[in-house]
Amino acid sequence: MTSNRWDTLSSFYFDYHHLPRRFLQIRDSTIVRVRELCFRLSHYNRVQSPIINRLRQDLAWQFPEVMNVRSVVGASGDAPLLWGWIAGQRNSAKYDRLYAATVGSGLIEETRFAAKMLCDLQLQERKIELELFGLVNSDVRFLPYRKVFTQFGFGLRVQALILSQIYPIENFFGDNGKPEVKISRGRNSKKPTKKRYSERRFMKTLGVAPTRAWSGDEQKKSYQSGSDVCRVALWQWIFTRIEPTQARLRSPIGEKLSAYYLECKNGQPIKLVRSRLAAKAVRMLWRELVKEIVGSGVDSNVDGADIMPNIALDAELDN
Repeated sequence: MTSNRWDTLSSFYFDYHHLPRRFLQIRDSTIVRVRELCFRLSHYNRVQSPIINRLRQDLAWQFPEVMNVRSVVGASGDAPLLWGWIAGQRNSAKYDRLYAATVGSGLIEETRFAAKMLCDLQLQERKIELELFGLVNSDVRFLPYRKVFTQFGFGLRVQALILSQIYPIENFFGDNGKPEVKISRGRNSKKPTKKRYSERRFMKTLGVAPTRAWSGDEQKKSYQSGSDVCRVALWQWIFTRIEPTQARLRSPIGEKLSAYYLECKNGQPIKLVRSRLAAKAVRMLWRELVKEIVGSGVDSNVDGADIMPNIALDAELDN
């Protein structure tokens, strides 16, 4: 049995050793840690939402004066004031006065326990953010990536999340160490069509590239593959930096994306508009990263030696 496994592995290497994408990727240790911290932050964020909702429902009849107060971890790293006060971890003369004159029935033990649990989660979240900030900002290899991310108005979490998925960007390049762009004959038009394979892989990694699947007589379906966490982060970025008029990103990239959003939202479903906007933003992100890191545009690596074999191959397949 052991011999058969080694024979299979040897045969696989012999057939595909020139295709690195056939093998598991070995990530940089720093990126592995950044990736782990990003997933932990995403998990803690999901866990907090039902706890906060439950707390607000309880406060509606126990202490309604503060049920809508937004309380977060301060810059000093202390527990959120409201939740820390309810849990007995922080003192507040303001909440003492409000509680003394409340019209509610008073806090119960379950509410204090939930507040303590929320404080622990948010303090752990703050600790992870500090470690993440140190990892992303202390490594000089990430400087060109962060420079481009700043142009898009990405915050620390989004920067770290995207970085954990795409670093190093050279993994998306072709065998010649440049973005892989080829020209082949179009299936329907029969005209030369440019195919940006590296860009497609980049978009799929960030969860904004559509994938089509079908089986037998079943009608073909389209869905989005890749990182769900990145897709959600990009949608949240659109909600906060592209759609709102007041907080809209003030940069050439932000102006282009905002103009595209305003152009598309008239007469089209908003979900479709946001999906297209995310895809366009990632496409622009790819080209800015290539320009910054490689120092050339994404189309500069196409030459006749690469084009002609692909056109000939497609022509043979069409016939």
